[in-house]
Amino acid sequence: MDLSATNASDDHVPTSAEIAADAEWRHGIVHNVRKVYFGIGTLYLTFIVVTALWFAQRTRTDASLAKRSVLLTMIGFLGNFFISFPFLGLQSTDFPCFLILTSLYLGVACTIFSLSARAWRLRYLFRSHQDKLARMKSMETAGKPVDIDHDIAEEIKDSAEEEDDMLEPLGKRVAGSQALTLIGSTMGSTNLVGSTIGGSMLGGSTGNMDAASRGHGRSSSGFLARGSQAQGSSSNGGAGYGKSAGALATPSPKTGNGRAIVGQGAISAEASHAGPRRVSETYNPKRSDHDAFSAAEEGHGARSTLTTRGHGHLSFSKRITQTSIINPTFMEEPTKRLLYILLAVIAITLTYTGVVMSFSRQYGLVPVSYKCQMGSWEMVPVLISFGSFLLIGCPALCWWLWNDKDTYGIRRDLTVFAIAGTGVGMMYSLEQALVPTGKFYGESTLRLYFGASNWPVIGVAVGHFTSVFFPLLSSYGIHPLRPFSRLFQRLKRSASRETTSDSGSNEKLEAEKRKRDNARRERRQRKGGSPAVTWTLFQSVLEDSECFEAFKDFAARDFAAENPLFYQEYKKLMEKVRIEQGPTGSDQPFRPTSASFLAAQPSARRMSSVPVIRGISQLEDLPGPLNREMAMSHDSVTNKYPVFDFSNTSRYGWKARILSIVTGGYYAPSGIAARSHNSLFNFGSRSQPMLLAPPVAASEGGLLIPAHLREDYRTLYRTFVSSGAPLQISLSARVTEEIAKQVGEESKVLPLVSVFDEARNEVLGFMFEMFPRFMEAEKEGVVKKFLKIAAKEFHSRSRRPTQSVPQPVVPQSSAV
Repeated sequence: MDLSATNASDDHVPTSAEIAADAEWRHGIVHNVRKVYFGIGTLYLTFIVVTALWFAQRTRTDASLAKRSVLLTMIGFLGNFFISFPFLGLQSTDFPCFLILTSLYLGVACTIFSLSARAWRLRYLFRSHQDKLARMKSMETAGKPVDIDHDIAEEIKDSAEEEDDMLEPLGKRVAGSQALTLIGSTMGSTNLVGSTIGGSMLGGSTGNMDAASRGHGRSSSGFLARGSQAQGSSSNGGAGYGKSAGALATPSPKTGNGRAIVGQGAISAEASHAGPRRVSETYNPKRSDHDAFSAAEEGHGARSTLTTRGHGHLSFSKRITQTSIINPTFMEEPTKRLLYILLAVIAITLTYTGVVMSFSRQYGLVPVSYKCQMGSWEMVPVLISFGSFLLIGCPALCWWLWNDKDTYGIRRDLTVFAIAGTGVGMMYSLEQALVPTGKFYGESTLRLYFGASNWPVIGVAVGHFTSVFFPLLSSYGIHPLRPFSRLFQRLKRSASRETTSDSGSNEKLEAEKRKRDNARRERRQRKGGSPAVTWTLFQSVLEDSECFEAFKDFAARDFAAENPLFYQEYKKLMEKVRIEQGPTGSDQPFRPTSASFLAAQPSARRMSSVPVIRGISQLEDLPGPLNREMAMSHDSVTNKYPVFDFSNTSRYGWKARILSIVTGGYYAPSGIAARSHNSLFNFGSRSQPMLLAPPVAASEGGLLIPAHLREDYRTLYRTFVSSGAPLQISLSARVTEEIAKQVGEESKVLPLVSVFDEARNEVLGFMFEMFPRFMEAEKEGVVKKFLKIAAKEFHSRSRRPTQSVPQPVVPQSSAV
């Protein structure tokens, strides 16, 4: 029926037959539209449920999705479902009114809460990581000026006090404290290297220890009795660490790598019955330093505190004192606090809907009504709340997050959702106010085909696509919106050009640039890819100060500021250890010896002859204690503390890798084991990480942490590893437990210098996962120079002619 003809004249009064025919016609429209909406609603609800569950499952293996807060995103999904289900259901069938009331109130509450909470969390993470980075930079700047003369005078004074303390009888000095005899066993020798430590030396002291305590191994309630400070056994398996060590540690025929407690509450018999010692037998700092240098030259000991401690910068334990309030505890993290707010909101919502259903006839439980009016008093609060949030809250949210640009696109997704919500709220209000329902004679049928309730469904659907579906596709390398993003950037660059420029020349330049880009892309496809992201480039960025500062800023926007900060402090600490372990008295960092020097050692095997099994060198069968330079890179601690060695393995093809897998790792091409350790880790072009021994071991049991560096190790643990640390890094539970056993608050063993190696490995992995995004963001910035070098090397390799490998001549055997 043509309604325009019916409504042609205002004076025309419809007859009852015309009204009945019009009602039947409208009923047919509603019936047909419901069939369509039933299919659309079923497909859409199935789609959002499947993608939401897929998203939650994918977050377990994809770090970028996990940064989006799975809990808050799933709350938004529930809000989407509770809003879409009744609104789409009203278009397809009749629903009980009380069910629509409850679903809408819960859906609106969850949607508003999810969007607001995610925005709050994004702002919190962005600002807190920026604050972490800023405070660490300020502490590094504040820690530079140090009074060197005053520091040296304090060292001399502390040494004199230590000498006076050592004049007292041994029994008197340990009478008031409980001694823990900690044994660091050797391999291939029956000599046990030990120290007697008392009081809270290994305790979790939160404050900074005084200089004497750090420098000479004492704590406020205990002491560290040691001989010449040489923490390694003699090469012939003899007395070991001097008189104190010989008196306090009894030999044991049992060997191994354990450093566990063998005695608690008392020291050995020889020490307990020792009488007063003469001055000539007491601790002498000068003699101790001389012995320490002698032992260091032989590869067995550490250097003295006075000559090895840096005087140009404050120690990490001093600089990190102010970081106790950098980051709130885990209980103060917004996601944790917002859970209580969510529970309160849900409780209030359910209470209100229960009160409404008890007083309302239309939305009551008894009797059940199927004719629901959206403009009734029962629905007014939820409509006002949702409309106010869409029209006022969403623009305010966009303004609030305008400067918090993260690397995962969370701000962009929330902003798109908010803008779409504002538009949806306006369209819903206009259609609800201006367009009639279409149920009566002469009214427009627009709302019969597309009701106003569809606009909220569109709004939450946009939020589901931006928050769940598109990030899920991005985790698989699918970017459906990337062409639109590039178009927007191109339009933005075009608008920023000078108005006086020649448009013809600009178009010509753009055409030439597109031609060059296409040619470069085709060459990369023919040659097998681009060298944009390699371990060599990663190393170059980490070793360049300007690039590393840019990388730290990027990590703060990536919600991972603690990773490069941990790596930076770890490098500083390991440099101190290397200087302490240096074979000479110089302050130069330790460098391994050349291959010619290693070949000249009769007691050491060549590194090329060491078997490599699954990337880990097996050195248990090496004869006797190795020289110090070789032990710095290969030690019995290897299996427990492997580190990354990014060697150049590109020349070993897939056949060698398959043979290595099939043979259980016993096949290794020649030359793999001969690696250089001139830096914390080595890199090679187009290579993947391999596990090798850490370059931090000394004698047969692994090098123990020097006494004056133990507080720095504990400070690093309390700052980055312990639960609730101000800059806590994300580590696996096993690695965290291993570190806590050695440097934790309740540690019962003497820690090794390699205690943080596995943590360093995982942090490097996290940083390398973030590295491609950093390269994409800074390809025209600080890393442009490295990209040019990598491109030149890549093109030079691609132009290099392939050399054919000569085949061996096989002699023909004569037939028998």
